[in-house]
Amino acid sequence: MKKNKKLITMLSAAMIMTAPAAIVANSNQTYAAQSTDQRTNEKQGTLTLNHSTRVYNKNGQKLRSYNGGSSLLKKGAAIAYSGKVQSLTDPSSKRYSYHDDEWNWFYLPYKTIKGKEYYSIGHGGYIKAVNVKKINGQFVYINEINGSTVESGGHSKIALYDSHGRQLDKYLKPGKKLIFDRTANIDDFDAMNDVYNGIPNFYRIKNTDEFISTHYTKVNLRQELHWFSDYTQVGFINDAKTYDRSGKITKTIFKKGDICTVSRAVSTIDPDTNTTVTFYQVSNDTNLFIKASDVKYIDGPKLDLSNTAEDVQVPTVPNK
Repeated sequence: MKKNKKLITMLSAAMIMTAPAAIVANSNQTYAAQSTDQRTNEKQGTLTLNHSTRVYNKNGQKLRSYNGGSSLLKKGAAIAYSGKVQSLTDPSSKRYSYHDDEWNWFYLPYKTIKGKEYYSIGHGGYIKAVNVKKINGQFVYINEINGSTVESGGHSKIALYDSHGRQLDKYLKPGKKLIFDRTANIDDFDAMNDVYNGIPNFYRIKNTDEFISTHYTKVNLRQELHWFSDYTQVGFINDAKTYDRSGKITKTIFKKGDICTVSRAVSTIDPDTNTTVTFYQVSNDTNLFIKASDVKYIDGPKLDLSNTAEDVQVPTVPNK
């Protein structure tokens, strides 16, 4: 269980920060832009900036003024957008996307001008999508990022790893330009010097199964990069109890927004309702289970029911 809690902390460090908010997917109203700093004004219909940005026209040209005011919008400002958010099945299929507190994915359509993506903020104005930290108060994810390798700690040969953290017989030199499409936290690996403050962090190189330590990379990552896992990841859609094999409630409690690694799915009796439901075994802890109804699939292999003579005992004794 100790290993699993560590993994939860690593994987959800950025994602747990998302504040619960109901997503209105049919909003298509054009709002007036706000050019002041409004960090506490993150709400439906707004874009929160991660960087100061200019307002552009439809041709990608900077405007001298916008909507009767300055065309320079400050970092942290909540800027109203124009458009209609769309649901997504595969968030990595779009350049930018975000999820609500129940792990439903959305994106706000953007306009590509001269190779760069822009969001419409109405009145003929556009801002660069890369300068947007949140949409409707939810953190924005990007599906890939440009970067390069750098020398760190005197290492001129930069090792690559597979998804399990095993070092490959392949190296890169500093200055190599790359595209990364996933971030990964790998807790079983060969090179202990690739750990930062006890937590290993890696990027996946696009179109490969090769990973590189973030120590040896240089990227300008203003949004969250989608994560990678060789294991099944689920996100909690509400506060949830956990159960041991006998059906008793344990002291471990998961909060809405937490992420957990699960290793098996079993169908058995719900001790709370005496009905047959699906439970997940938490990571490699053979005595810790959660209800499938408390979580939503996020990433990794999807689990089929795998009941065995041992599994059907999980859990079967109603709580008193």
